[in-house]
Amino acid sequence: MSRLIKISERSALSTTACLTLDIGYRDSVMDVHFDILLLNDGSGKLVAYLNQCPHTGVNLNWQPNQCFDQEQRYLACSLHGALFQPEDGFCVYGPCRGQSLVSVALVLDGDSILIDVDALPMDKLSSK
Repeated sequence: MSRLIKISERSALSTTACLTLDIGYRDSVMDVHFDILLLNDGSGKLVAYLNQCPHTGVNLNWQPNQCFDQEQRYLACSLHGALFQPEDGFCVYGPCRGQSLVSVALVLDGDSILIDVDALPMDKLSSK
């Protein structure tokens, strides 16, 4: 059984945009909290990652919705400057080079963007 939750709308993402989302989910089975980076790669493709650098686990963004480097080409970690390809989350520069961000599968329903809580990597989420 899937537990889908709405996290945003397509209309909330302009071209080459990044939204930082603070998500909490609670039901009779689980109580979890996680941060997500939701991206429009500029071509209209939407991707999402857990907002956790593989190097230290800190959030990548340095301010809300500020995830890209100066050139708007890579996702950039605010702590040590690691750079990640937006299309696949692969680190091309920095202390975690060769590692990847944890991808979050999206479910699109009209303008709604949803995620399936049951498909999340629970070992990467914080419990409350």
